[in-house]
Amino acid sequence: MQEQILIPLDGSELFSETHAYIRELARKSRSECVLLHVLEKAGDGSRGTASDLDEHPIMKPYEMALIADGIPVRSLIRLG
Repeated sequence: MQEQILIPLDGSELFSETHAYIRELARKSRSECVLLHVLEKAGDGSRGTASDLDEHPIMKPYEMALIADGIPVRSLIRLG
């Protein structure tokens, strides 16, 4: 079973500050990075659409940065 590093994303600049540490830890431990972003539920009680969960613009730069580093990455978007 491959080790995983969970990286919560909230849109702040913290990823930029921690990217080097994440890269080093992932390489040394041969871990997959799992990016997690949680979207707020709609006020009307709806659960959102499938397209809301397929891809979110906040995820792409982080995915691309880790992929460029040769780190396996998976992205999860959830409603909460």
